[in-house]
Amino acid sequence: MLALASALGQVLSDYWEKSFVATPTDTTRSSGLLSGILRSLVHSDGLSEYSTPGVGKRLFRWLNFARRYGLSYRQTRNASALFQDVETYCLLVGNTRSGGSTLSALLDAHPNVILADEVDTLQYLSAGFTRDQIYYLLCSISQKQAIRGRKDRGKFTYQVPGQWQGRFTKLRVIGDSKAGKSTRRLAQHPNLLQQLRNLMQVQTKLIHVLRNPFDSIAEMNLRSGRPLANGVDYYFENCATVASIRKQIQPSDFMTLKQEELLDDSETRLSAVCHFLGLEASEDYLRACASILYKPAERIRTRVHWSPELIDSVMRKLESFDFLQGYSYQD
Repeated sequence: MLALASALGQVLSDYWEKSFVATPTDTTRSSGLLSGILRSLVHSDGLSEYSTPGVGKRLFRWLNFARRYGLSYRQTRNASALFQDVETYCLLVGNTRSGGSTLSALLDAHPNVILADEVDTLQYLSAGFTRDQIYYLLCSISQKQAIRGRKDRGKFTYQVPGQWQGRFTKLRVIGDSKAGKSTRRLAQHPNLLQQLRNLMQVQTKLIHVLRNPFDSIAEMNLRSGRPLANGVDYYFENCATVASIRKQIQPSDFMTLKQEELLDDSETRLSAVCHFLGLEASEDYLRACASILYKPAERIRTRVHWSPELIDSVMRKLESFDFLQGYSYQD
């Protein structure tokens, strides 16, 4: 533990000495930075992924969190006007492997939107980051993803040609697409959604990204090795959380988007999403987004073995959710 404390103290010392000049005003700001970092570490230690056994792993996670806090604090302390036009915070909910990365890439290409992929905003909210710090992280990550080229493990590019990924003309909508993780956090901490609204101080809109459950569960198995039966439980636990969340908010602030419908009629469905977020969608933007979408040659559910009993179990479970009606293994 002495080594842990020493390393943490060195990081905080580095931020103190390198980030600020030694004037009374900047010393006050430095004190705010240090107290903010310490507060974020205390809160982050309560997050399940930051409380894993092993001093080394916890130290690495803590220092990484401190780095993000310090960087975002420094970059936003004199940038209060940067986010003055934001009208809406957009949070994707639902299940992993359901099309969230695709939708976030398309929205991020809009000239009035920053929607970074796989950021997990709610962890920063829980750890005490300010609104502007979170906005800065989202913009920074979106820009980096655009420079690298938004890709799905190198197999598929989400880069929309000639559009605005990582950039904007007037930032009106901002958000992130960690749908599965966000849904789990909202299940564990039901008051988190209201905390998000309070912090952002703009309208908060949720998009439920959805895909045939057999495909989502199969891809969880193929990507992470999660057993199918476990994936079924995970999937429907998230569905129950989404159903609960939907009851907590106004219908005008909640939208369900099925990946199959987006692929079948991309321009119409994407235009509807933009309208839901209070945005206009130009024909050039819609055409460019449609150009990167395609229907897969095979249903991914066929790449894993489903027992008849497990298929029957999924079919019984989906009957409890109106948004899953019409899905089946055969469709």
